[in-house]
Amino acid sequence: MSSIMTMNIRYPAPEDGPHHLIYRLPYIINLVRDAAPDFLCFQEMLPVTKDHLSQSLPEYGFLGVGREKNLSGESCTIAYKKSSYLCLAEETFWLSPTPYVPGSRYADQSICPRVCTWGKFYHHASGKMLYVMNTHLDHEGDDARKKGLSLVLSKAAQLIATYSLPLFITGDFNFQPADPAYQLITASCVQDITADIPGSFHAYGRLQNNKIDYILTNQPKDAFDLEVLHQARGGIYYSDHDFIHAVWKDD
Repeated sequence: MSSIMTMNIRYPAPEDGPHHLIYRLPYIINLVRDAAPDFLCFQEMLPVTKDHLSQSLPEYGFLGVGREKNLSGESCTIAYKKSSYLCLAEETFWLSPTPYVPGSRYADQSICPRVCTWGKFYHHASGKMLYVMNTHLDHEGDDARKKGLSLVLSKAAQLIATYSLPLFITGDFNFQPADPAYQLITASCVQDITADIPGSFHAYGRLQNNKIDYILTNQPKDAFDLEVLHQARGGIYYSDHDFIHAVWKDD
C-alpha cells in the first residue's frame, strides 16, 4: 500500500511562543517515523526546516524550491520514500499569469507569491508510476485563490492527458467546501477524497476545526483509508493544522 500525507507545518513564527516550530519539530519527525508515509507534502517549509528534516529523515528525498524571486522563502515541498519510489521528473511553477517567472503572483492577492510543486514517481516494487502535486493557495485574495486553483487543476489535466497515471493534489487551499471556489474541484478531473473530514485548521486548538486542507485524486474515493492526525503533547499541538494521511488500499 502507498500512502500520502499533507502537512502544513506552520513556519517558525516568533509570535507562536511555546508553539514555535523549534519545539514542535521533534514531534513532527517522530510522527513521520511512526506513520512512515510514502509521500510527505509540506506547506510553509523554509530552507532551514527542510535542511533539518532531510538530515533527520534521510530515508526521504526532498524536492521543491522557495516561492521568492531568488528561490528562497517558503516552499511546497514534496518528500518521498527513496526505498519505494524514484523521482523521474519534477517542477515548480508560480500561481500567476507568468507561471515560470520566479516570485510572480496575481495582482489581486497578498504580498506572498504562491507555488505548486509536482513530481512524477516510479514505484520500484510494481513498476507503476504516479504524479504528486502540492500547493498552498493565497490567504487573502478570493480571485487569486480561484485563479491559482484553476492553474493547478489545468496542469493536473495536462499531466493526465500526457500519461494516464494516478495523480494526487495536496495542499492548504485556504477555503472551505462551502466556498464557490470548491466548484472548480467538482468540475475537474479529480475529486476530494477528504470531503468527509470534519476539519483541519484549528490555530493551535483555539478555533473549531475548519476544513481548508485537501487531498484530491483521479482515483476512486473508496480506494483510500483516511486518518486526521489531531495531535498534541503537553498542550503543544504539532501544528496549527491537523495533518491528513491517506492510505491507498488498492495499490
